[in-house]
Amino acid sequence: MQLIGTMAYMFVEYLPTIKLSSSAATVDTFSGETTFNVQFDGVTYDGNITLSSNKNWVTPTNNNGTITLTYQQNSDGDERVATITVTALSQTATFTLTQEYIEIITSLPYDGVANGMKYIEIAGTKWAVNNIGATSDGDVGEYYEWGSGNQPYEYGNSHKYSGSISSGFNLPSTADTATQVLGSNWRTATYAEWTNLSSKTYSSTVLYKNGNVEILGRKIYKKGNTSLFIFVPYAGYMSSTTPSLVGQYLTLWTSTASSTSHAHALRRYGNGQSGTGDNAYIYGLGTSSIGYGGSIRAVYIG
Repeated sequence: MQLIGTMAYMFVEYLPTIKLSSSAATVDTFSGETTFNVQFDGVTYDGNITLSSNKNWVTPTNNNGTITLTYQQNSDGDERVATITVTALSQTATFTLTQEYIEIITSLPYDGVANGMKYIEIAGTKWAVNNIGATSDGDVGEYYEWGSGNQPYEYGNSHKYSGSISSGFNLPSTADTATQVLGSNWRTATYAEWTNLSSKTYSSTVLYKNGNVEILGRKIYKKGNTSLFIFVPYAGYMSSTTPSLVGQYLTLWTSTASSTSHAHALRRYGNGQSGTGDNAYIYGLGTSSIGYGGSIRAVYIG
């Protein structure tokens, strides 16, 4: 056999590609930490890694390929974003950290007090400063089925309104929780009053923090005057023996029915997206089954 040619071989060095276990995260307004791993071929890399951040409110540190981002509380007044650059084996990857902004409030404004409940006038209506049953400003208060009068929610023992209802029906005073608890110069706010308030105000998620009370909720403030507002804590709801999703969800009854089994309510609930801020929730006037335990916000008519 005659060799008529020369076979050439080319050897190419294999270089694995850098990859991060995650490339982005969204965190809340408070100081804290989040982590990710630097990987090559799916294995955490524990060699030399160089880290840098384009914002001084984030400090990245490396522990054998696990990167910890330590971030400060956001007091900037708006959402902020930082980019962390990771370099290893002459390759670069980036991680994006988004930090939400949440205003912190420590007191609630009011104009007067009647029957032990503070009130404030916004958009022509005198709104109770707190939920029925609250023991201090910002407290979630008590939970009631719709139309249960002065009887709080009891799992397995319904006290919801038993009369005939239909869309547009408003609770009589005998079944109105606000009237029965606070007296005849108070009643539960109607759907029309909430609709009117919504048209004349803006709202945002805030943190109320005072004494032993610390809870996320909605600041509903007059257009053009952020100091004139009511705070509605995200009190969750009750459908069992204990409240559910306190600090996240909200079911706050109006006195107005929406159907034969549901009533209008101010609501906040998850929309299936990740995160802790408003982009992960639906907020606004909606409806709920009258058998759930919800919060009550009264209006002063005295």
